[in-house]
Formats: sequence, C-alpha cells, structure tokens
Amino acid sequence: MNLKGTIIKALICVVLTWAGWQLTDMGLTSPSKKDKAMYEQLCKNGVKTKGRISDDYEHSTLKLIRGSKGTDMNTFKYVYTVNGNDYHDQFTVNTMPKGKEIDVWYDPDNPTVHFTHNPCAQLEYYKGKDHPLWYAFIGVPMLLTGGGTLYSMFKNGLRALFSPKSRR
Repeated sequence: MNLKGTIIKALICVVLTWAGWQLTDMGLTSPSKKDKAMYEQLCKNGVKTKGRISDDYEHSTLKLIRGSKGTDMNTFKYVYTVNGNDYHDQFTVNTMPKGKEIDVWYDPDNPTVHFTHNPCAQLEYYKGKDHPLWYAFIGVPMLLTGGGTLYSMFKNGLRALFSPKSRR
C-alpha cells in the first residue's frame, strides 16, 4: 500500500475510533427514564434531611486487570428519619466520607424514594443527555474496529521498519 493510502486508512480509523467512543459515551451516560423521573420528582417535591452513617463499613478491592493494585471501594450503611420512622440504605464510594452525616433528599409522600446527591444538580447534569442506549451498541463495535485496525497498522509498520531488508 502506498503512503497516501496508508494515511487515508489511518485517518478513517481515527475518525471511526473517535465516533465510536462518542457514541458509546452518549449511550452509556444517559439516565434511564426511571432515574430521570426520580430526579424530577425529588427536585420538585423533595425534602432534604441528614442521614447518620454507621461506624462499620464493608471494604472491598475492585480489580479489573489481574495483577493490578485495584481500586478500594467502601460500602457504608446509613439511616435517615422521617416522621419518627427510620429508613435504611447504603452507598458505595472509593473514598472515606467526611463526617458521620450524609445529605438525603426524599419524597415526603413516599420516603423510601430518596437520593444522596442533590437531585436538581443531577437533573441539570443530565439535561440534553437523552440518548438511547443503542448508541452504545453501535459505538462499541466502531470503537473496537477503528482501534483494532490502528493497532494492526502500527504493529505492521513497526514490523516493516525493523525487519531486515530482503536481498535481491
């Protein structure tokens, strides 16, 4: 393949990889309809209270690659009280929470519907991110095809560069 053809192929692969990454990101970062409805409900009607974090917590290490250090994850249980009734739940983070309290937004009509982050901020963050999940199903193959072809071109280029020249 000549140089011009190689450059065009590389550019197509870069565009394919970038577009696949964008589609995958859009498809996977959109909230579900259920989550978005919960954010809207809690933003409009939610009441903020404080939850008490339990002293004991569960520690685990998440390793995606064998032999890697991994990520430390901590699962904390908390209790929040509404009208004298205690409601229990838990959250998982990779840090230690500051203090022994957590903010909880709950629905006064149904206190079991709650969220530990500001629902209005979540709703604002997800504004304009109503992309369907199938974007990810299209994006992942594009990403893998483009990235795999780029890797193959790079590997073959290095092999050609460092292989001994044939004698004729």
